[in-house]
Amino acid sequence: MKDKSLPNARFRYIESELYQFDQTKKRLKELKAEIACENLTQSYNNSGVMSGNSVSSKTEAAGIKLLSSAALCRMARNINAISRALQFLNEDQLDLFHLKYKKQMPWQQILKELGIAQATYYRWRKKIVYLVARELGMLE
Repeated sequence: MKDKSLPNARFRYIESELYQFDQTKKRLKELKAEIACENLTQSYNNSGVMSGNSVSSKTEAAGIKLLSSAALCRMARNINAISRALQFLNEDQLDLFHLKYKKQMPWQQILKELGIAQATYYRWRKKIVYLVARELGMLE
């Protein structure tokens, strides 16, 4: 992996996304379900019967709402980037990802758990962040 420039603010942003990865996936799923449920609810009239043309127009409206929501798009983009980046990691590096970003273990404990040197820890951490940055198109 070439060492390209990644400003500190972007590095920290990506790490915050890594820490929130599972919560973001869960929230995205919830928001999509809310939009789908809202769409279905609006498709029925008061008598419980589906309105003639409303299903198509309501479905389209929900699709547009889903696609145009900046927050949803950002969440989906970041989830996909992290998922793609994780595919490039070996088993030990994936263990680091889980211990650091999912379990939020202190780095000293991670060193003991994985039996690695401090330099290896920082190199792998940087690799994870840079892979995500690459997938997000953030490397200069």
